Amino acid sequence: MKVEKVSASSMVGYATTEGIQRGSVDGTEWTYAIDQFESQGEWQVFRYMLSLMQSGKARVDNAAKPFTVRSLATFVVLANSSPQATPQKSFAFMVQHMAREPNFARRFGIILFDKGAKQFDRNLSESEKMKWATLFEFFRAVERAARPKILALWKNERVWDWLNEKPIAWIDSVCQISDSLKKDTDEDVQKLGEFLGEFIAHGWPHTRGAALNAAVAENLGQILAADPDIEELLSDAENVFSQLQAINEKSLRNITANFKQDRLATQRAYFESLPAYMKEIVYAVLYFAKSNSLEVGSKINLKDAADRDRAGNYFSGSIKLARRGNPEGFNEDLKAKFGLELQKDDGTVNAVIWDKRDIWDNLDILSNMGVSKKIENPSLEEDQRLDNSQEKGRSGETSPGQNHVPNVPDSPDVPELFVCRCGAGPYKGPSDKVWRDHKELTGHSELREYHP
Repeated sequence: MKVEKVSASSMVGYATTEGIQRGSVDGTEWTYAIDQFESQGEWQVFRYMLSLMQSGKARVDNAAKPFTVRSLATFVVLANSSPQATPQKSFAFMVQHMAREPNFARRFGIILFDKGAKQFDRNLSESEKMKWATLFEFFRAVERAARPKILALWKNERVWDWLNEKPIAWIDSVCQISDSLKKDTDEDVQKLGEFLGEFIAHGWPHTRGAALNAAVAENLGQILAADPDIEELLSDAENVFSQLQAINEKSLRNITANFKQDRLATQRAYFESLPAYMKEIVYAVLYFAKSNSLEVGSKINLKDAADRDRAGNYFSGSIKLARRGNPEGFNEDLKAKFGLELQKDDGTVNAVIWDKRDIWDNLDILSNMGVSKKIENPSLEEDQRLDNSQEKGRSGETSPGQNHVPNVPDSPDVPELFVCRCGAGPYKGPSDKVWRDHKELTGHSELREYHP
């Protein structure tokens, strides 16, 4: 069963005064694949999943009528490894939430993370769909007929010993991956390391169980027709187990290599969603903290973070907006994504550094806002010359050697990039939305050519 979008109420159900409405997982023994989580309450879904995976039941505490959900389903959580994926479908989103409870990882047997995996062809013809449906029904019919023998296999002493045979050499080899993450200074990376460490140390019985299930499926006809040869069956299961171990190890290494990259993409997407004044403040604080090698716990007065030679005028406007507004309303996301938070105190706005994130070494992925180190801005003397040239330009006069463009025409001859005379930018031109936001905020109206 594949569920396109799941919430706690749709998965386990809910109760009203009219009675209990059972969810889609209740009573299920088949595979339960989740494609997307609702944007709110995803942790509640994970909590119910963990209870079902541990004991096969979960209690729903409802004011109208508490009830118990039972399921022996095999859970599959699907996620998109692309940084452009929506948050509710992204792998980083899924791991970040699951890592809150490292014990969750103990219940998984397979982790597949492969950006190069071949996609299943969804454009099947009607005849192909009918063929697959017929094969599926046939397999289920044989499985139901062989079910008593399959259950007896799991209770076999030899099989039980094989399921509990700990792969010590594999664990010792692969645990280096999670150990390297645990030593990271970033709290999110540490939690990922703990999560993967639990999977490596305790997920292997479920990997063996998956291998045995695969071997049973491959030998289902033989099992139904006669008593299976236990040693031959376990030999097949051992081969599958070895393949699954290789998949898990490769996936763990891929996750380690891609997690920071994916999170940087998420940080950039969040940064781009911020109001213009908050972008300026966040970038300025990060740039100031990195430039001055500030330690965790440092408090920065936003005035100190303003680079007066580069964006002083604009930045003071951003501070004014922060004073009037509610910058602290962004703190939960700012702390999670950038390791900082803003505090208002008697008309002063300060930033506090909570931890050093990898974004400090990747500030170039953010927009080139006012204090960007990539922008070479004019000195105060040059500013004065530009001011004079603007006055002459308005009267039809020009000054030799002046490259300033006081009024940029909207034509094909316009250069690709511009900066404001205060240093903010670069912008694509007068129609650039970020430029219009800057213009509205500061009252500035002149652009000059920007040559990186």
